[in-house]
Amino acid sequence: MTNAHVVDKCREITVTRQGGAPATASLVKSDTANDLAVLIAAPVQPGNRGSPLLDTSGHVVGIITLSLGSK
Repeated sequence: MTNAHVVDKCREITVTRQGGAPATASLVKSDTANDLAVLIAAPVQPGNRGSPLLDTSGHVVGIITLSLGSK
């Protein structure tokens, strides 16, 4: 899972797993309608980066990637 806009016009994709060597990857599917590049201002507790951001119905609407003011 990634941001569709990041790989949209790529000719080549390389991924690196933690502790591993870079490897060539293939784009299987892209979903621009549900791109994860959602900018939302919401209160975030320390340590919650990487967690899903849910709407009031419990649907995933984003991934917490940054907490402003965090060190």
